[in-house]
Amino acid sequence: PQIGFNYLGRYSAADMPEELRGLGWTQVLDVDDADAVWDASMPAMSTLEINSYVTDTAQGPRLNATFAFARGVLAEDEVQELAHLWQTALTALAEYVAAPDVGGLTPSDLPLVAVDQERILEWERAYPGLADVWPLTPLQSGLLFHSRFSDAPFDVYQVQLVFHLSGRVEPERMRAAGQALLDRHANLRSAFVPHSGGWAQLVTDEAELPWHEADLRAVPEGERAEAFERLLAEDQQTRFDPASPPMMRLTLVRLEEERSELVFTAHHVLFDGWSIPLLLQDLLRLYGCGGDPGGLPAERGYREFLAWLAGQDPDAAARAWAEELDGVDEPTLLA
Repeated sequence: PQIGFNYLGRYSAADMPEELRGLGWTQVLDVDDADAVWDASMPAMSTLEINSYVTDTAQGPRLNATFAFARGVLAEDEVQELAHLWQTALTALAEYVAAPDVGGLTPSDLPLVAVDQERILEWERAYPGLADVWPLTPLQSGLLFHSRFSDAPFDVYQVQLVFHLSGRVEPERMRAAGQALLDRHANLRSAFVPHSGGWAQLVTDEAELPWHEADLRAVPEGERAEAFERLLAEDQQTRFDPASPPMMRLTLVRLEEERSELVFTAHHVLFDGWSIPLLLQDLLRLYGCGGDPGGLPAERGYREFLAWLAGQDPDAAARAWAEELDGVDEPTLLA
């Protein structure tokens, strides 16, 4: 290799074994005059060798580096320039990380999508707290396409579930449970934006749950059911904006002192049908523990599935399905 680099660790007087300190060994804090000189007959393992380590001093930790080089290949002023550039870069990095509100994603943080730094910066400006960027599955892309370009007066992929609750419900406790559910599952916090001819889902590190309460207890009993149906229709007609997460909301409707309805409305692009009982189970457990997720089992993120899917061979899958459906040339019942 052209460059050999060693980081030898961090040293302090406390690291020295007691038996060595007892023999009079001490730590050398200034090694400028203690560099070993290579014998001219020794082969160079690399053109340039950098050995670095950190020592604890009265002024705080100090990074030391020694640049050794083969004179027959490099000139001293070239190595001085490289060392100066390296020191300048380290200084700039240290000043950057010490400033408030620093950080952010780079393309290497987002291995599941192809994106440049300029686009990442645009997304971070539009979505403060951007935590990850994922691709969409083919099914998600199809659902989103039909939702965006359908002429229907309502979104057929906007799922509205109504759960009948008996007993007294504590609204703030249910709201905390819904927020904890949103915090627990990153895919529920996704925004969907156009990217590279398709879509990308931007995952934010937090999102506030849209929460609504309606009290129909004062409505005459004979009119209560109709009033509730009007509320459901209005909720169903209120579309989600894919670019504004979360595409999910909860509405608690009080019908009687010990009878309520919980309206769970979300877009199908966030989860599939198999996930609904799992989400409901999490919601009820979170309600039971006041929104504290500590007692719930570890959650396996949707990102794991997307990473697995990215490693599959789409051409092989297409060939397998083409073979399976060979001869089918008209609408066909699958079962």
